[in-house]
Amino acid sequence: MPARWLALAAGVWVLASDLPRAQAPVPPKPRTFEVATVKLNTEGGGSSQRTSPNGTLTFINNTPRNIIRNAYGLQGAQVIGGPDWLDSDRYDVVPKANAPFTTDEARLMLRVLLADRFGLMAHAETREAPVFLLRRAKSDGTLGPRMRPAAVDCMTLAAAKAKLPCGLDVRLAAGAVTGTGVSVAQLTRNLMGAVGRMIVDETGLTGAYDLELTFAPEPAPDS
Repeated sequence: MPARWLALAAGVWVLASDLPRAQAPVPPKPRTFEVATVKLNTEGGGSSQRTSPNGTLTFINNTPRNIIRNAYGLQGAQVIGGPDWLDSDRYDVVPKANAPFTTDEARLMLRVLLADRFGLMAHAETREAPVFLLRRAKSDGTLGPRMRPAAVDCMTLAAAKAKLPCGLDVRLAAGAVTGTGVSVAQLTRNLMGAVGRMIVDETGLTGAYDLELTFAPEPAPDS
């Protein structure tokens, strides 16, 4: 199945356009995070990530490649190339905006952060790849006991500057994924790390959900 890929290299991030340079419109200045903490994680432990609609992203003990994957809305297998430290080094990255943001805004701001702090350079490609299909298990369309429509509208309450436990928390080492007010698209992208293959969402589910997913994590490789 054809899929989008992102090829990486070290250096300054450059985006190409199909238009001659003289005809290319000047893009508006992208929104950026107000502040951002980026530090090498030397403590270890499990990795986690959370997006809060009040304007904060949190990546704990994440590889740069995984943060790049989130910035482009891709699954892990779709991000290829780049130096070895993209997979070996782990960082705690906590950027914060001065106002709530949408998922698309968060990705654009995260790309700017990656270009500034990590010197990201990337281009898109299309390749054939094996995939898993995510489909509903029940023919009547009902959801399982650990997945239900979101109890609150996270974006609306975030606009009112309410403190909410919204977002997706992925702890692959612990075999747990929990979400509050998240989409199936968010879940699909993050499940790839557990199955090691791209996942195509064919559930047809839209909107936001509260969910709990537990599974047996892969055993750690022998040292």
